[in-house]
Amino acid sequence: MENKKNEIIIDGFKITTFEPAPDGFDPLTASQSKLSYHGIHTRPDKDKEPEMYKMWHAVFSKKLHYIVPEFKKIDHKGSGGQNKKQSFGPYNKHTWSGVVVDSDPAIKPLVAINGTWNFPSLAPPTSPDGSRTPMECVAWIGIDGKDKSSDVLQVGTSYRVDNNEVEYGVWWQWSKQFGFWIKNFQATFGDQISCLICCESLTTAHVFITNLTQNLYTSFGVTADTGISLKGNCAEWIVENAEYDQGVPLADFGSLTFTGCIAFKSVPGHFPGQSNQSVNSGTGTPIDMTNILLRNGQYVSGTKTTITGPQTIKIDYR
Repeated sequence: MENKKNEIIIDGFKITTFEPAPDGFDPLTASQSKLSYHGIHTRPDKDKEPEMYKMWHAVFSKKLHYIVPEFKKIDHKGSGGQNKKQSFGPYNKHTWSGVVVDSDPAIKPLVAINGTWNFPSLAPPTSPDGSRTPMECVAWIGIDGKDKSSDVLQVGTSYRVDNNEVEYGVWWQWSKQFGFWIKNFQATFGDQISCLICCESLTTAHVFITNLTQNLYTSFGVTADTGISLKGNCAEWIVENAEYDQGVPLADFGSLTFTGCIAFKSVPGHFPGQSNQSVNSGTGTPIDMTNILLRNGQYVSGTKTTITGPQTIKIDYR
């Protein structure tokens, strides 16, 4: 079956969206071609890809409502009303907390990553004059971004208060100096969000996002702009203070736990398929932010990352 696609160009990226599945469509029994036609991740082989199948089944055994994604560039108004483009990653010791797994891309590049977390429940504190205190908390999964691989491909949730305005939602970014909101995909504090990135080449990928609390699902294909290319040398699960250098402090998110943290390696030139090798976050390296900017202008070490299981990561604000 030929995919019924809609292709658009956004700031140099070619985005592909798909036709929603009809009422009564069952991903558990549908053919692989029909799954692909409707933008649903094809069903992994239960015997040959047990880890991938387990994650897939946990999502698609639910009755989900498919959202054809719409995008909006993330632009913020800073003090004085000037535009500030939101940019996430790459690695900076002041901005990342979480776990990174590494691989030699010449032997087995990392080509896919999965993760699930709850959108942190946050409330913007107010000053005595009633204004809201600037802060942010960004959680995401991604490929690349560390050790000279700056073209990080990432998808996540963001909460931000600046210029007395509150913004939050689901976003994606692939290098450049800005990300994109998925403006019609609902997600709010406490919702459980599951994300999967699958690379088809070093310049093409599919992104799959599910709101398991609201039973919403979206997906899209993306082809990188000219000059952007993955290396596949690392994959990561991260809480980020993206605008640390602009004086926006990390919000006190309490604790955030990533589950289902698994990445996949492949041989060069071969992308997601049966030859992939799974890599749990438990084999990775924990990292923590240092010199976190607090609201009173002081700098302290403010996060603690703990690997609590083979595929589970806990990050505490402290």
